Amino acid sequence: TEPGMVPDPLIHFVPADVLDPRSNGGLTLLYYTGLRRLAKNILADVVGSYLSRDRSAMRILQELHVFPPVMAEAMSQKSIEPFGRLIDIAWGLKKGLDPESTTPVIEGILESVAGHIFGATLLGAGGGGFLLLVCRSGADAQDVRHILSQDPPNARARFFDFDINQEGLVVTVS
Repeated sequence: TEPGMVPDPLIHFVPADVLDPRSNGGLTLLYYTGLRRLAKNILADVVGSYLSRDRSAMRILQELHVFPPVMAEAMSQKSIEPFGRLIDIAWGLKKGLDPESTTPVIEGILESVAGHIFGATLLGAGGGGFLLLVCRSGADAQDVRHILSQDPPNARARFFDFDINQEGLVVTVS
């Protein structure tokens, strides 16, 4: 949406095939890190940096702002490598906004599978929770599953199967 008091969103269809493990041969994995943290401190730090017009934060926010159309283009082309590399760049920028959005455990997880993925990102505000991994090949996806299943960071960590809703938003009134 453009800036202003009345939002007027412009909606573009973007196929989810590159994200959908059923369409991409299982190259995207959803891994629960077993870590839980409240995002309020991360969000407060990011908003505080924005409100104080911190130069570094403003530069990173501008860089993040250009990502949606670039990501949409990669998704439209159903191209897994650019998609994975872009989420990895975006994750790096988010960590630049607030280094507390990651932890040594998360960085250790990513380091252990780095050779098998194009990129990864924590979903949500960061600090734990779900990690989206974009693997280089089906064999790499199997290797990532094996590595993280054999040596999980904690007893709660595990993989989740996921689907992409092909219908979009559905509103019902009762």
